[in-house]
This record gives sequence, structure tokens and C-alpha cells, in this order.
Amino acid sequence: MQPASEPPAARPAPLPAQPDIPAAAWEAAALLPDVPGPTDLQRLRARNPTLATEHWTFVVNQTLLRRRATTKLGPEAARMLLTADGLEQASRPAVAVRRFRDLHRQGWRSVLDLGCGIGVDAAAAAREGLAVVAVEQDGTAAMSAAHNLAALAPHAPARVVRADACEWVALQQDGDAVVYLDPGRRRGHHRDGTTRRVGDPAQWQPPWPWIEAFARDHPATVVKVAPGIDRDLVGRDVAVEWLSVGGNLVEADLWFPAVRNGRPARSAVLLTPTADPWTPGPSRTLHGDGEPAPVAPLGAWLLEPDPAVIRSGLVGDLAVRVGAGSTSDGIAYLTGDGPVPAGWGRVSRILDVLPARTKLLRARLRGLGLRPTEIRTRGLNLDPQRLRGELPGSGAPAALVMTRVAGEPVALLVDDDLAPGA
Repeated sequence: MQPASEPPAARPAPLPAQPDIPAAAWEAAALLPDVPGPTDLQRLRARNPTLATEHWTFVVNQTLLRRRATTKLGPEAARMLLTADGLEQASRPAVAVRRFRDLHRQGWRSVLDLGCGIGVDAAAAAREGLAVVAVEQDGTAAMSAAHNLAALAPHAPARVVRADACEWVALQQDGDAVVYLDPGRRRGHHRDGTTRRVGDPAQWQPPWPWIEAFARDHPATVVKVAPGIDRDLVGRDVAVEWLSVGGNLVEADLWFPAVRNGRPARSAVLLTPTADPWTPGPSRTLHGDGEPAPVAPLGAWLLEPDPAVIRSGLVGDLAVRVGAGSTSDGIAYLTGDGPVPAGWGRVSRILDVLPARTKLLRARLRGLGLRPTEIRTRGLNLDPQRLRGELPGSGAPAALVMTRVAGEPVALLVDDDLAPGA
């Protein structure tokens, strides 16, 4: 697909220019602590007295954002321009690389990234050999994306357009570009500075009705959405993948018909992190029809499925795969006596079954000489922190799982030192 002629109202705005900052200012900002106080800022600001205040603020913000971004983006963060909102919504690079590598293998050679943010997905696409047109309305984010594409994929055919994607995108239907959408799902800020997530898809930017209508006309579309997406909101001809990295649920992807490429209707993809955040590690994929897990007697071990499995509604399919059953109806804990399943979540050996009532549990733990240092809960309305304060504070450390077994509340004494079986 190629951009058609743009109506006057949709013509792109120019990208803001990146400030020209002397190296000495960056060197001074590098000496700041992670949470700088006024004295720190004033002392290091004094090293560059002729630098404009807004430029010093820019340097400080970028320096602190890059530090924060290293866990997610790796060493590449040091070369990037970032925004706080853009960093929070940016894809994990390995997930983005996996996505565009698949599209390249399907035969796609160009991508239109609508709402590109700071350009992590656009950079991943460019690195995988796709020509990229990235569209972003926010001027600061667009400037960041242009810088990041130049830094991370300097020789790729890629450009950033500053425009409202909904107004700008007038496409010819010749099918030579795949469309990638990551709608804005954050608005406003919490007290700690992080952005508030928008749960209602109709309030996303662009909103879900627009996305759905667009994808009907252009089925070569992939949409990244919040993992809490309701599967019933999405048409049956769309494949939904829930993705986790190292046990952390990071996103869900919608693959519309022209790019679905044999994907099942729903699947959970569990990626293993690697030393380089831009390199996809080994992965496991689970798919099925979402039937509930059968309830089974308490066995030797307890499996807490990966959150991608839980969110995708595939706990029952995992139970069949590993030969397990649920501890109780509607509880996403699996139990069994067979070989210990590896790679699907957290597995614990069940040491004992204790009463869930606080007074009785306290007495049993005291009698066993144990103090709970970890309390996990599912299916019970209780506060683990408050419960910990009501249980013994001395003794050998122990882990408890508060849940239901055959409908009844129990406390399971568990040990995570359990080797996987064959």
C-alpha cells in the first residue's frame, strides 16, 4: 500500500528539531544520581552556565530516561531519544523483532506503522529488512522516532511522518505494505509520574471502532493491544496472541486475516529472555479451545501457569498438555502427580495442607517452627500483607499458597526447589 494524495487538513507537520547540546552537558548529567535533588541539579548545571535552561532540562530528562530504559531496551537506550509515555508503551524489542521477522518471512517488504510513538517497533521492522513509514502525531515522540530510526537502523529505507494517523492514512489497496497499529492506551498520570492506562478500547487513540473498520478494509493489519483485551470483542477470523517475556505478560497481538498465516484463534506465547533485549529467545506456544480445566485431587506439585496462559484462557488446555487438573473450579492453579512440567509457569512441591483460618493457621505454623516469608493467593479475598502480620514472625522461612481446593479455602505449604521431570 502506498500513501495516496493527502487532503490539505491531513498534510504532515514538520518534525521539531533536536536541540544542539554540547558534549560537556551530557557528561555533567551522567554524574547525576538516579533520583537527583535540587543541589545535585544546581551543582552540575553550574558546569555549563551558558546552556539554556530548557536544554539542561532536556539533557537531564534524557539521561534519567535512558538509565530507566536500559532494562527494557538494553545498551541501545544510550543512543536513543525517549519520552516517559513512549517508553512505558514501547514494545519489548525482542517481541517487536519476532513480529516483524514473521511478517518478513511471509513475504511482506514494507510496513506502515500508525502511531509509532518513540519508534521501537519501527526500528525493529527496519532491522528486519522492511521499508518503514512511521506516522506519529505528537511532535516530541515523532522527533524521538526519527532520531531512533537513524540511530538504530541508519541504512534502512525508513522515514517518520508527523500527522494524525486517522486523518493521514489514505491508502491504495494494492497490498504491498502491511499495517501495524499500536493505539495509545494511556492518558493522564499517577502520582509517581507513570501514565494511567485506558481500559476501555473505545477510548484508545485511535479508538477500537476505527481500528476494526480500518482492518476490515485493510486485512493485512497487525494490532498490538493491552493483554486484557476481551476475546469476544475480536472477530473469529482474527488470531489473538498473548505474549509473555520471562514470565511477565507484556502485550497481546491481533493478526487479521491477510497476515494470520495459520495462527490459531487464540494462543499463548512464552518467550525466554536473552542477554540482548533485541534478540528473541526460545519460545513455547500453547493454543486450544479454552475449555476449563477438570478438577483433580491435590497431587505432589502445584503449577501456577504463566500469565499469558491464564489471560488467554488456555489453563484447561495446559492441564491436558501436562496431565494435570485444577485445584478447584475457576482456580488457575494446576496440580498433578506426574513428571513435573517445565517451562509453563512456577512449579512448587506441596509439603502440607494447612487450615486457612488465621487462628488455626497461626497455631500450626508456630507448632512447625515456621514463619511465612512469602504468601501467594488466588481465589480468596484476603490481603497477603495483612495476613503476614497476623502469623508468626519468627522461625524458619516458609512459603504459603492461599487458595481453594475442591471449593474449600486452604493454606498450602510449598517449596519451589523442585526439579522438572522428563
